Amino acid sequence: MKKHFFRSIIALSVTTLLVGNPLVAFCAYEEGDDYIDGIDELSASELEDIEDEALSEVDEDEIRSEIDVDDLYSQINDDELLNSIDMDQLEAQIDEEELLTQIKDEDIEDELDRREAEEAEANGEGVKTAKVEIDPHPLDVTNIRYPTVEEVSPFDYILDPQQLIFATDAVLYGGGKVEEGATLLFRNREGDYDFSSKSEMLSVMNMGNVPVKFELVAELKYVSQVTVSDTDDLSGDECSMYLAVVDSEGNETPIGSDLKARVEVELDAAPENAYAYKWNEEKGAFDYSLTDDPENIGFDSYSFGLVGRCNADADWEDVTRCPKIEIKWNAESILTDWDAVNAKKAQEEAERKSLRDAKIDSLRDEKLAELKAAALEELVDEKLSELRDEKKDELFEEEYDRLFKEEYLRIRKNKIENYISNKREQESDDDDDTYYDASGDESGGGSGDENSGAGDSSDSGGDSSAGEVSGDDGYSDEGNAASSEGESSEDSNTTDTNIEASGSDSDIVNSDAFYGEDAGDESYDSDDSGDDASTLDSSYEDSYNPDTYYEDVPSEDSDDAGFEG
Repeated sequence: MKKHFFRSIIALSVTTLLVGNPLVAFCAYEEGDDYIDGIDELSASELEDIEDEALSEVDEDEIRSEIDVDDLYSQINDDELLNSIDMDQLEAQIDEEELLTQIKDEDIEDELDRREAEEAEANGEGVKTAKVEIDPHPLDVTNIRYPTVEEVSPFDYILDPQQLIFATDAVLYGGGKVEEGATLLFRNREGDYDFSSKSEMLSVMNMGNVPVKFELVAELKYVSQVTVSDTDDLSGDECSMYLAVVDSEGNETPIGSDLKARVEVELDAAPENAYAYKWNEEKGAFDYSLTDDPENIGFDSYSFGLVGRCNADADWEDVTRCPKIEIKWNAESILTDWDAVNAKKAQEEAERKSLRDAKIDSLRDEKLAELKAAALEELVDEKLSELRDEKKDELFEEEYDRLFKEEYLRIRKNKIENYISNKREQESDDDDDTYYDASGDESGGGSGDENSGAGDSSDSGGDSSAGEVSGDDGYSDEGNAASSEGESSEDSNTTDTNIEASGSDSDIVNSDAFYGEDAGDESYDSDDSGDDASTLDSSYEDSYNPDTYYEDVPSEDSDDAGFEG
């Protein structure tokens, strides 16, 4: 196929050149050729035959085997090929739906849990797992510890406007340390004093896991002989007194002119780690227990007592009955509104799930982007490999064409030079044969009457030899118009004659049409050159024999013993 291609190109080139300048066409037949001496002596058909043989002798397989494919690959610029790739077109080939099937939800969730755990650890936080959530408050536990009052109330008091108890060290009451300046005394069993203006404290403690509302009411009764003041600033001669509820922080709530003091506080629920919960299958409910001793758990509590004084300037002689203090309290657990709690939990769960779903979607997009990048990289590699192979094939064909042309031109040049050399040598031999002196008796020429090869001068009109074959242009078959019966050509001065003395039907061969080659590597093989070349070679081999070149051959059709052509 390659040879036919080259033959077509050569034919087109020759046709183009022949139109302009035939000599140029023959002398510079192939672009880049060195001038070949004598190429202008060849006819177009001779040159065409030579070039056909040159093309046929080019070993395409050998040329292909000599090309270094690895070297061709090394000449390829991958960056240029990459820049030529349409990335958008490749991305359009990626099936995202198929890639998504490769991403498993459980893998995404595990990856999210791992990342959240690493983040929590980096922040010094406890590891949180979204899959398992332990409810810290599965049920309400109500546990209020109320104060206990013994037979003798800590709120019983003594009015001592004249501070006689202090002066006598409470000898009348069994003795003890008395607060100096106190005019209303409470008996104390703990503290710095045995008798002071402040009572012992009572406490209420919330040990439940729900808040507690605590309410205390202190009320004075039988106050007909004493005036109750709203402040502790007592003066004048009126028998008056001040009494108030006081807490552990010293906050006072006076029992004023309305004779009542009301205190309301809310006690916080127990700490979250105060209780441990365990589901009881038999009961179908949670069991619970404290996780530590109560004193080691920070339960919320409220402590209260009384503080008071009376007017030391008044005359209390006529007062026969002191007002009576009555204190009541009540605690109520604030139970969980489970409907509200469940609604809140549902909302929190929805928000948590929404946030987690968003994180999962983000992580899925991240994984999809990684898969797309990997798929695109694979497509790019495939496309790049394809482009490299195409470029390699292109370079291979270019290199093949170059080597093929070099080899063809080399063979062509050798054949042309050998052909021209042989042709010139043959022409030289033909010139020598034309002027050969056949004067011997046994040579077939002379002046004898029998078989004379020198015709009568009156018949020939010149020096032409009998049986001579002449041509006009040196190579045309039409110029070899000599008769096979030995007729001579009129007005012929041509010296190139090749005569085969073989008989009346012998072949006449024009030496100018011969193109044999010298023996060697580039020898012209008659078997490869077609019928014409075979004829030429056989004619040369059979006819160019000095022993038979001028052999006398008797002719039955001629009276003269001449030479037949």
